[in-house]
Amino acid sequence: MEIVNEEQQQDINILKRALLVEDYVPCCKIMTHSLHKLGYQVDLAVDGMTAIKNIQSKAYDLILADIRLSEISGRDVIQNVRDSTLNTGTPLIIWSAFVNQNNEEKYLAWGVDGVLIKACSYRQLKNTIQQCFKTPKYKRKFYFQLKILIKKWNELFTERTVLGTDFVDRFKSILWEGLTIAEEYQQWLKFHTK
Repeated sequence: MEIVNEEQQQDINILKRALLVEDYVPCCKIMTHSLHKLGYQVDLAVDGMTAIKNIQSKAYDLILADIRLSEISGRDVIQNVRDSTLNTGTPLIIWSAFVNQNNEEKYLAWGVDGVLIKACSYRQLKNTIQQCFKTPKYKRKFYFQLKILIKKWNELFTERTVLGTDFVDRFKSILWEGLTIAEEYQQWLKFHTK
């Protein structure tokens, strides 16, 4: 039986899956090549609708998306990532030619983990991805699950509904969802603090 030391372990390539959401062919080729160099298998979505279908059907290790897309906006793609069951905690990077400090802050507030200007270098891409992975996926997932839960909770109490069975059922459902999220997070904490 061969023992693998830490140095050798780093050389072992584990296939990771990335979703690239980009409609401009030259940019697709450049970013796909860079992501392959970083060990990612790349699924390509050339429009927002295809991106959403992929987000809802496959779990990804990384999602890199243009903000200006046909059919659906990049903001809608971001929202779908954060609302999805499979990719809530997936690191999400916006890659756009239209990035300035105001836009970057706006994109981060929308739920992205990193922002890159198109025509970024391989090193910038690698550093941004590494920065995104400093926050564990389970913490990112928990954060966005809580945001969704708070939104549902606020919607429940801002609607002018009669306190009937529908209200009580929705109340129970949101409460149960919150308890499930808290229990899952607690399990992750136990596992990761040992």
